[in-house]
Amino acid sequence: MKQTDMSYDNALKEVENIISKLQGNDGQQCPFDEVIEEVEHAVKLLNECKKKLIKTEERMNKLFEESNEQA
Repeated sequence: MKQTDMSYDNALKEVENIISKLQGNDGQQCPFDEVIEEVEHAVKLLNECKKKLIKTEERMNKLFEESNEQA
C-alpha cells in the first residue's frame, strides 16, 4: 500500500512493516535499490501521522476551551 491518505493506525502499521523489512526481520534483507524508496515512503507516512496528531490536538484543545467557556 503506497498511499498516504489512510488512517493513523494503518499508516503507523505500515511504517512498522517498513522498519521490519529494512531490519530484515522477515528473514530476507531489503534489496539495496529499494532502501531509499522505503525510507522516503516511511517519512511521508510519518509526516501524515504528525499532521493527524497536530490536528487532533487542536480539536481537543478547542473542545476543552468550549467546555471551559460553558462552565
